[in-house]
Amino acid sequence: MKKHSFSIVCLFIFILLPSCSMKQEIYIEKTGSGRVEFTLSLADYLSDVISQVVTLLEPDAKMKDKQKSLFDLEAIEKDFKSRKGIGLIGLESRDNQNLSGEFTFTDINMLLQDVNAAQALNTKNQLIKMEKKDGITELTVRITRETVNDILAENPSLNNPLVANFGPSASEGLTDEEYLDMMEFVLGEQSREGIQLSSLELVIHVEGSIIDQKGGRLADKNTVVYRIPMLPVLMLKKPLEYSLRYR
Repeated sequence: MKKHSFSIVCLFIFILLPSCSMKQEIYIEKTGSGRVEFTLSLADYLSDVISQVVTLLEPDAKMKDKQKSLFDLEAIEKDFKSRKGIGLIGLESRDNQNLSGEFTFTDINMLLQDVNAAQALNTKNQLIKMEKKDGITELTVRITRETVNDILAENPSLNNPLVANFGPSASEGLTDEEYLDMMEFVLGEQSREGIQLSSLELVIHVEGSIIDQKGGRLADKNTVVYRIPMLPVLMLKKPLEYSLRYR
Protein backbone atom coordinates (compact mmCIF):
# COMPACT_ATOMS: atom_id res chain seq x y z
CA MET A 1 0.00 0.00 0.00
CA LYS A 2 1.28 3.44 -0.91
CA LYS A 3 2.48 5.59 1.97
CA HIS A 4 1.23 9.15 1.70
CA SER A 5 2.88 12.26 3.10
CA PHE A 6 3.29 11.90 6.85
CA SER A 7 4.27 15.54 7.15
CA ILE A 8 1.06 16.80 5.57
CA VAL A 9 -1.54 14.21 6.55
CA CYS A 10 -0.24 13.79 10.09
CA LEU A 11 -0.79 17.48 10.77
CA PHE A 12 -4.48 16.85 10.12
CA ILE A 13 -4.56 13.68 12.23
CA PHE A 14 -2.99 15.42 15.23
CA ILE A 15 -5.85 17.90 15.44
CA LEU A 16 -8.17 14.93 15.95
CA LEU A 17 -6.82 14.59 19.49
CA PRO A 18 -8.59 16.29 22.42
CA SER A 19 -6.94 19.31 24.09
CA CYS A 20 -4.81 19.97 21.04
CA SER A 21 -4.62 23.48 19.59
CA MET A 22 -3.14 24.25 16.21
CA LYS A 23 -2.53 27.37 14.15
CA GLN A 24 -1.68 27.37 10.48
CA GLU A 25 -0.95 30.36 8.28
CA ILE A 26 -1.05 29.70 4.56
CA TYR A 27 0.24 32.20 2.01
CA ILE A 28 -0.92 31.56 -1.57
CA GLU A 29 0.64 33.41 -4.51
CA LYS A 30 -1.00 33.93 -7.90
CA THR A 31 1.48 31.46 -9.38
CA GLY A 32 0.13 28.71 -7.11
CA SER A 33 3.27 28.66 -4.99
CA GLY A 34 3.26 29.63 -1.35
CA ARG A 35 4.28 29.03 2.22
CA VAL A 36 2.82 27.41 5.35
CA GLU A 37 3.67 28.22 8.96
CA PHE A 38 2.26 25.98 11.69
CA THR A 39 2.31 25.52 15.46
CA LEU A 40 0.81 22.60 17.35
CA SER A 41 0.35 22.51 21.13
CA LEU A 42 -0.83 19.70 23.39
CA ALA A 43 -2.09 20.20 26.93
CA ASP A 44 0.32 19.03 29.64
CA TYR A 45 -1.98 16.29 30.92
CA LEU A 46 -2.63 15.02 27.39
CA SER A 47 1.07 14.71 26.61
CA ASP A 48 1.52 12.63 29.78
CA VAL A 49 -1.23 10.25 28.65
CA ILE A 50 0.16 10.09 25.12
CA SER A 51 3.62 9.29 26.49
CA GLN A 52 2.10 6.19 28.11
CA VAL A 53 -0.10 5.18 25.17
CA VAL A 54 2.71 5.67 22.65
CA THR A 55 4.46 2.60 24.08
CA LEU A 56 1.63 0.54 22.54
CA LEU A 57 2.37 1.73 19.02
CA GLU A 58 4.20 -0.20 16.36
CA PRO A 59 7.84 0.91 15.97
CA ASP A 60 7.20 2.77 12.70
CA ALA A 61 4.22 4.60 14.19
CA LYS A 62 5.95 5.90 17.31
CA MET A 63 6.51 9.63 17.60
CA LYS A 64 9.31 9.82 20.12
CA ASP A 65 12.69 11.01 18.96
CA LYS A 66 16.12 11.19 20.57
CA GLN A 67 15.11 14.35 22.45
CA LYS A 68 12.15 12.45 23.98
CA SER A 69 9.67 14.58 22.10
CA LEU A 70 6.33 13.07 21.12
CA PHE A 71 7.16 14.21 17.60
CA ASP A 72 9.73 12.31 15.56
CA LEU A 73 11.50 15.31 14.05
CA GLU A 74 13.96 13.16 12.15
CA ALA A 75 11.18 11.23 10.41
CA ILE A 76 9.17 14.36 9.66
CA GLU A 77 12.20 16.17 8.21
CA LYS A 78 13.04 13.14 6.08
CA ASP A 79 9.51 13.03 4.75
CA PHE A 80 9.45 16.73 3.90
CA LYS A 81 12.70 16.37 1.98
CA SER A 82 11.28 13.45 -0.01
CA ARG A 83 8.26 15.42 -1.22
CA LYS A 84 8.50 16.90 -4.68
CA GLY A 85 7.74 20.62 -4.77
CA ILE A 86 7.90 21.05 -0.98
CA GLY A 87 10.80 22.71 0.83
CA LEU A 88 11.22 22.58 4.59
CA ILE A 89 12.40 25.90 6.02
CA GLY A 90 12.39 24.93 9.68
CA LEU A 91 11.02 22.44 12.20
CA GLU A 92 11.22 22.61 15.98
CA SER A 93 9.87 20.79 19.02
CA ARG A 94 11.06 22.86 21.97
CA ASP A 95 9.42 20.54 24.49
CA ASN A 96 7.15 17.52 24.82
CA GLN A 97 3.98 19.45 23.99
CA ASN A 98 4.86 21.74 21.09
CA LEU A 99 5.73 21.42 17.43
CA SER A 100 6.29 24.29 15.02
CA GLY A 101 7.55 24.56 11.50
CA GLU A 102 7.50 26.29 8.16
CA PHE A 103 7.62 24.98 4.61
CA THR A 104 7.17 26.23 1.07
CA PHE A 105 5.33 24.66 -1.86
CA THR A 106 5.79 25.33 -5.56
CA ASP A 107 2.27 24.32 -6.58
CA ILE A 108 -0.74 24.30 -4.26
CA ASN A 109 -2.56 21.86 -6.54
CA MET A 110 0.27 19.35 -6.07
CA LEU A 111 0.07 19.92 -2.31
CA LEU A 112 -3.69 19.31 -2.29
CA GLN A 113 -3.32 16.22 -4.45
CA ASP A 114 -0.91 14.84 -1.85
CA VAL A 115 -3.43 15.39 0.95
CA ASN A 116 -6.41 14.10 -1.02
CA ALA A 117 -4.45 11.07 -2.23
CA ALA A 118 -4.78 9.83 1.34
CA GLN A 119 -8.40 9.13 0.48
CA ALA A 120 -7.50 6.82 -2.39
CA LEU A 121 -10.10 7.03 -5.18
CA ASN A 122 -12.87 8.55 -3.07
CA THR A 123 -13.28 12.03 -4.53
CA LYS A 124 -16.80 12.63 -3.20
CA ASN A 125 -15.59 13.47 0.30
CA GLN A 126 -12.26 15.14 -0.42
CA LEU A 127 -10.81 16.97 2.54
CA ILE A 128 -9.66 19.94 0.45
CA LYS A 129 -10.85 21.00 -2.97
CA MET A 130 -9.67 23.87 -5.17
CA GLU A 131 -11.42 24.98 -8.34
CA LYS A 132 -10.75 27.82 -10.78
CA LYS A 133 -13.30 29.29 -13.17
CA ASP A 134 -13.52 32.64 -14.99
CA GLY A 135 -10.64 34.11 -13.00
CA ILE A 136 -12.16 33.14 -9.65
CA THR A 137 -10.53 30.58 -7.34
CA GLU A 138 -12.62 28.67 -4.81
CA LEU A 139 -10.98 26.75 -1.96
CA THR A 140 -13.14 24.42 0.14
CA VAL A 141 -12.26 22.40 3.25
CA ARG A 142 -14.84 19.75 4.19
CA ILE A 143 -14.37 17.48 7.21
CA THR A 144 -16.67 14.46 7.62
CA ARG A 145 -16.48 11.05 9.27
CA GLU A 146 -16.03 9.59 5.79
CA THR A 147 -13.07 11.92 5.21
CA VAL A 148 -11.40 10.83 8.44
CA ASN A 149 -12.12 7.14 7.84
CA ASP A 150 -10.71 7.31 4.30
CA ILE A 151 -7.48 8.92 5.49
CA LEU A 152 -7.02 6.43 8.32
CA ALA A 153 -7.79 3.47 6.05
CA GLU A 154 -5.11 4.55 3.59
CA ASN A 155 -2.59 5.42 6.33
CA PRO A 156 -2.60 2.51 8.83
CA SER A 157 0.37 3.91 10.76
CA LEU A 158 -1.77 6.90 11.72
CA ASN A 159 -4.70 4.71 12.76
CA ASN A 160 -3.11 3.88 16.10
CA PRO A 161 -4.36 3.76 19.73
CA LEU A 162 -3.95 7.53 20.07
CA VAL A 163 -6.51 8.33 17.38
CA ALA A 164 -8.67 5.28 18.10
CA ASN A 165 -9.07 6.11 21.80
CA PHE A 166 -9.19 9.90 21.68
CA GLY A 167 -10.28 10.85 18.15
CA PRO A 168 -13.67 11.00 16.37
CA SER A 169 -14.10 7.21 16.32
CA ALA A 170 -14.32 7.29 20.12
CA SER A 171 -17.16 9.81 20.00
CA GLU A 172 -19.45 8.02 17.56
CA GLY A 173 -22.96 7.59 18.98
CA LEU A 174 -22.26 9.79 22.02
CA THR A 175 -23.65 13.18 22.98
CA ASP A 176 -21.23 16.03 23.68
CA GLU A 177 -21.71 15.57 27.43
CA GLU A 178 -21.19 11.81 27.25
CA TYR A 179 -17.96 12.28 25.28
CA LEU A 180 -16.70 14.93 27.71
CA ASP A 181 -17.57 12.64 30.65
CA MET A 182 -15.63 9.80 29.02
CA MET A 183 -12.59 11.99 28.34
CA GLU A 184 -12.71 13.32 31.90
CA PHE A 185 -12.68 9.74 33.21
CA VAL A 186 -9.75 8.77 30.95
CA LEU A 187 -7.71 11.99 30.94
CA GLY A 188 -8.67 13.64 34.21
CA GLU A 189 -10.87 16.55 35.21
CA GLN A 190 -8.77 19.11 33.34
CA SER A 191 -9.73 17.55 30.02
CA ARG A 192 -13.33 18.82 29.99
CA GLU A 193 -12.33 22.47 29.97
CA GLY A 194 -9.26 21.73 27.87
CA ILE A 195 -11.31 20.18 25.07
CA GLN A 196 -13.83 23.01 25.14
CA LEU A 197 -11.05 25.61 24.87
CA SER A 198 -9.02 23.83 22.19
CA SER A 199 -9.27 25.01 18.60
CA LEU A 200 -7.73 25.08 15.16
CA GLU A 201 -6.94 28.52 13.80
CA LEU A 202 -6.43 28.65 10.06
CA VAL A 203 -5.30 31.93 8.49
CA ILE A 204 -5.24 32.10 4.70
CA HIS A 205 -3.51 34.94 2.88
CA VAL A 206 -4.08 35.21 -0.88
CA GLU A 207 -2.44 37.35 -3.52
CA GLY A 208 -5.69 38.83 -4.76
CA SER A 209 -9.03 40.09 -3.46
CA ILE A 210 -11.38 37.89 -1.46
CA ILE A 211 -14.93 37.91 -2.85
CA ASP A 212 -16.60 35.95 -0.08
CA GLN A 213 -15.99 33.25 2.52
CA LYS A 214 -17.93 30.80 4.67
CA GLY A 215 -17.23 29.87 8.28
CA GLY A 216 -14.61 32.49 9.12
CA ARG A 217 -14.06 36.23 9.27
CA LEU A 218 -12.30 38.65 6.96
CA ALA A 219 -9.19 40.23 8.47
CA ASP A 220 -8.59 42.35 5.36
CA LYS A 221 -9.27 42.16 1.63
CA ASN A 222 -6.80 39.31 1.12
CA THR A 223 -6.86 37.49 4.47
CA VAL A 224 -9.49 35.29 6.08
CA VAL A 225 -9.29 33.75 9.55
CA TYR A 226 -11.06 30.52 10.50
CA ARG A 227 -11.27 29.56 14.16
CA ILE A 228 -12.59 26.02 14.43
CA PRO A 229 -13.49 24.73 17.93
CA MET A 230 -12.15 21.24 18.57
CA LEU A 231 -15.29 19.68 20.09
CA PRO A 232 -17.31 19.75 16.81
CA VAL A 233 -14.28 18.28 15.01
CA LEU A 234 -13.98 15.49 17.57
CA MET A 235 -17.72 14.76 17.51
CA LEU A 236 -18.29 15.21 13.75
CA LYS A 237 -22.07 15.00 14.11
CA LYS A 238 -22.39 16.83 10.81
CA PRO A 239 -20.00 17.81 8.00
CA LEU A 240 -17.86 20.85 8.77
CA GLU A 241 -17.33 23.03 5.72
CA TYR A 242 -15.25 26.16 5.23
CA SER A 243 -14.72 27.96 1.96
CA LEU A 244 -13.21 31.00 0.35
CA ARG A 245 -13.49 32.60 -3.09
CA TYR A 246 -11.05 35.15 -4.46
CA ARG A 247 -9.84 36.65 -7.72
